[in-house]
Amino acid sequence: YRLNYCGKNKCLVITAQKLMSVVVKISKTYRRPIRTYSNLFASGPSEKQNLAYLMGGCLLYFISSWPFQARKAFEDQIPLEGLISGTLISALFVAPLGFYLFSIVFHLLARSLGSKISGVEIRLILFWAFLAIAPLMLLRGLVAGFFDTKLQYSIVSGLSLLVLVLFIYSGFKGLSR
Repeated sequence: YRLNYCGKNKCLVITAQKLMSVVVKISKTYRRPIRTYSNLFASGPSEKQNLAYLMGGCLLYFISSWPFQARKAFEDQIPLEGLISGTLISALFVAPLGFYLFSIVFHLLARSLGSKISGVEIRLILFWAFLAIAPLMLLRGLVAGFFDTKLQYSIVSGLSLLVLVLFIYSGFKGLSR
């Protein structure tokens, strides 16, 4: 399987092998997060890779919102396209800007505490953690679609937040190795 997108001067090629390596890394992050981060740092963090992780996480977040959006459109008798398009704009255009702003604040905070961590490393930790919780985001979306935002949704959201914080902590531990 191969996906090609060619612009003016460059072609983006996504092969199934590259896509599956990310899926395998996500599953390894749940089993051994510190080792996974150590391997990510050993391969050398790059801004291109960080952006790919962030956009992949944002895309999966957008997809995870579909069940809840469909439920709201049905309950409120409003067009689904309007809800989906609003979520698309916020998930794929506004959220990445927020993540970059958050990484800058996080970097300044780490620097003020005496850390010598670079901005690229901070972004790798944050963006990979966001992508790695994608299975929980998808579960959260399904729960919101079936049960609305009730107790079950709160439990899955709390679990997602806890795992996200654990992955960020593991990222810092993996960097110090």
